[in-house]
Order: sequence, then structure tokens, then C-alpha cells
Amino acid sequence: MAVGGDGVRQAGFAHDDEAGYKAAERWKEQLIGTASLVDIFEFSGLIRVDGNPVSDLNDLLKIAAAFNHGYGTGEYGPVYTRWDARSQAIITRADYIKRHKDCPGARNTPSRTESASPGPHGEWLVQYEIGGQQLTDYWFYVRHRWVFDLVLSNPDTVKLY
Repeated sequence: MAVGGDGVRQAGFAHDDEAGYKAAERWKEQLIGTASLVDIFEFSGLIRVDGNPVSDLNDLLKIAAAFNHGYGTGEYGPVYTRWDARSQAIITRADYIKRHKDCPGARNTPSRTESASPGPHGEWLVQYEIGGQQLTDYWFYVRHRWVFDLVLSNPDTVKLY
């Protein structure tokens, strides 16, 4: 954390290797005096959907993109599997899949995951567009796994389940 500057907050995302961590420290030192707060985020221990480690911010975006693609194409089982425990307590996997098969939305709706940024309470905010709507999902890293929070992401939907 660097102190100084005019109230500007900067974030850096270190590549998950020794060179990446050294570069992040250099960035932090260079920002002293221009930012009042510098956050450096690392991805050590995070796993992508394909089982490989997350090495940078682009890998993290791939997880959210796969999730949104699954929802947009009707692959609801893997979508549900990414939900956090609180969200899964709202409806069972079988009922969630059945509900979407009985009342399908627009199938093959393309999605575009646009960005991911850290939120103020440990969540990651993923901005994306699906079916022409701009939306934000809340993701948390729990027990070495990225999980989607339905309650924060879609509070109005919770009532429907």
C-alpha cells in the first residue's frame, strides 16, 4: 500500500510468477506520490475451469465468460455448479435445470464478458453483456474455487425460485 497523491486509487494485477511479483513491486514504487492507495492483486492458488492455474487477469475473465456462455446456451448444470452454497440453498440443481427446461429463455444468446474488477468487500465484479443487457455479477474465491453469488448478482431472481 502506498500513501501520498490526491486520493486516487490504483490497482495492479501481478502475473503469477516471480517476474510478475517483482514487476508489481516496481509498479507500486513508481506510483508512490501519484496515488493515495495502491492495491496489487495476485492469482496464486486460483484455478481456471480447465483445471490449470490462473496466471493473470485474462484467465480470471475466462471463468466468467464460460459461465455466461453456459447460461446463454442452456447448459444449466455447469452454471449451477459454479453457484455458492447460499445460492444453492435457494433451489436444488435438479429443480433449477427443470425450471429452465420448462420455461426456457432465449437460447443461444451470445454473451460478452467485458471486465472484472475487485469490489470493496472481497468480491469480484464481472461486467458483461447478454441479450443486449449490461449486467454485473458478483464472484467470490472460496476454497480454491471461483463461485457465483446469485443473491447479490440477481436479487430479483431469487424471489422467482
